[in-house]
Amino acid sequence: MPHQTDRRSPEPPAAVPDDRLLKVAEVGQLLGYSRATIYRLIDLGELPVVRVGGTVRFRYRSILQWMAEHETPVTLSHRPGGILRADMTY
Repeated sequence: MPHQTDRRSPEPPAAVPDDRLLKVAEVGQLLGYSRATIYRLIDLGELPVVRVGGTVRFRYRSILQWMAEHETPVTLSHRPGGILRADMTY
């Protein structure tokens, strides 16, 4: 009898608890920024941080809130010739 493999889909990852503390690399991955950019944002006071001893951590829910507050709305408008243009407000 041939060996049968389990072809079920893998379980989805567990939800990240809102109070989880993230490392710099994790926040960089979440935001799509380099570690250097994350540290620059920390130095500028832009990102909400939690200092634990000599390390920097971020509350997951605080980063989600920061992302929501810093969203840039994009509006598509038609230009002559049927070309779409993204109008971003800063």
